[in-house]
Amino acid sequence: QYGSLEQGPMTRRRKAAILCCLGVPYVLAVIALIVALSLPRNDVTDKDTLTLQARFTASVEGLAHGTVVSLSPDGAAQPGGGTSVYYGLPLPSQLDTCLKHLDVDAKPDGSGIYLASFDDTSSEATGGTLATLSVSADPLGGVALLDAVDTDLDIYELSFLDSSSFVGVTQSLEADGTAEVYSGTVGATGAVSLSAQPPAVLTTGYSLAPAVARLSDASFAVVYYAGATVATRAGYLVGGGPVVSDEVAAVDNTNFTVQAGVVALSASLYAVLYYDGAGSGAGPLVAVPALVAPSGDDGSAPPEVELDGASSATLSAAVTLYFDADRLDDNCAVVAYVDADQNNALVASLLTYDDSFGLQWASTVVLSSGGALVQSETFGFMDIDVTAVAPVTSDAASSFLVYYSDATNSGSLTTTGGKLTTSGELVKSLPDFVVGAPVDLGSTFVWAALSATSDNEALLLSSAEDGDCSSITASAVVVELMPAPFGVVTSGGSAARPSIVFGGRAKEGLSGLTPGKVYFGDTQGRLLESPSYGGYLSFVDGTTYYVTDADSKTMVALDGMVGVASTEKALY
Repeated sequence: QYGSLEQGPMTRRRKAAILCCLGVPYVLAVIALIVALSLPRNDVTDKDTLTLQARFTASVEGLAHGTVVSLSPDGAAQPGGGTSVYYGLPLPSQLDTCLKHLDVDAKPDGSGIYLASFDDTSSEATGGTLATLSVSADPLGGVALLDAVDTDLDIYELSFLDSSSFVGVTQSLEADGTAEVYSGTVGATGAVSLSAQPPAVLTTGYSLAPAVARLSDASFAVVYYAGATVATRAGYLVGGGPVVSDEVAAVDNTNFTVQAGVVALSASLYAVLYYDGAGSGAGPLVAVPALVAPSGDDGSAPPEVELDGASSATLSAAVTLYFDADRLDDNCAVVAYVDADQNNALVASLLTYDDSFGLQWASTVVLSSGGALVQSETFGFMDIDVTAVAPVTSDAASSFLVYYSDATNSGSLTTTGGKLTTSGELVKSLPDFVVGAPVDLGSTFVWAALSATSDNEALLLSSAEDGDCSSITASAVVVELMPAPFGVVTSGGSAARPSIVFGGRAKEGLSGLTPGKVYFGDTQGRLLESPSYGGYLSFVDGTTYYVTDADSKTMVALDGMVGVASTEKALY
């Protein structure tokens, strides 16, 4: 009947048939599971190990098991990977001193030789020292002194022009003194010598903190203080000695409140950078293009310099204290500065030049947030420095490093960095590596200088002293930049050509791991253990780093992460 709950015989038989059909697969699945569990089992994770024993692995022959590897520019496997910072490195005794007015520049030939200049006495008017240095193949081996020459020059800044020649600028600390450009050479083994040609005079009288920039293999530009004016010149090396253009006034400095600098943009173009801190101590950063033209057919006559004020560019920021700049590519430079409008943050901006539009300020990125650079109105930091890091295969750079003294961290010397993307945007790419001990910002002067070689290595030298060089702490820091690691060398292959595990589980030849710990590779290929369990989950925007080995004073960035240990002999 309609609405009855009773089921007839046909309905019951149909339901039973349906249930029987549905139940058969489940019964078969249970039987299969019982059979599978009764059979001998292999560790299925072995099948998840992806190894590589191909042509390009020949470059890692003889490497120890557990060595971390990355890809070189030509596609070969190379030991090491990621970004590593080696700090507190041993210095030769000659440099364990008061490094006043310190500057450093790397030979642009990939030799790994650096030229440093500094004043190592308590009297600022007795001259300075030129010293060539090299970093050990393993940075933990420290910095070696190759050669040193004492001079009677009040050395301030220097710059290599080619693989052997360099120029430097001196400051005048006396009313009857002179600021000059001098020159010299550095040999293949690091022997340094000053040119027999006399220096070129820039100005007489007091002239502090001049700046110099390389334009080409034989030309340079300088910006300096000449009385109540900020002036500029360009110059050539002729017969090993400097020849400079006529002086060109760049900006009035009647109130002596102008902070100025220089950055090269090409062989025939550079920019004079300045801000006027009158009143508040801060002001917009102005970039004025300077065009350089030869004035003789044989190259022996001084060049001519013309400022193009109509093509200037003004950065809408309250720049204060110090700034620095370095060329990334033709008509493109990065400028790092302190912005008072952003609570004294460390900021980097891109400066570009176009024949039609002149100089233009482009992308901007905050490298260290507000307050990091000034603790109060009384105390601050000594300086900042920015250096481009170019790959060995190119003169153009897309990465840069900056150092500063972090006032919110008791003046600790800190280094960070960024990149220029293919879309023309500046981005922060490195964490804030704290590489120096806290200092007394009220009484301690920190002198530091940073420069990068063409093989993605940078050297940071620093000296903290109490003003009269009676209490000194000098140190060296090496930053190495490599592609991210892609695998670990294991004993899975033949003795002549080991295997590289690039996915899944690495276990052959590994031992002594701590289960649950995160492991990183440094740029020397060492496998390093993180200080905490699972700490990699707390990374924020890829800007956190680990102090992976306090004994060796090594820090690595997130891009060096390799995997997590599952057992004492296995790494995923």
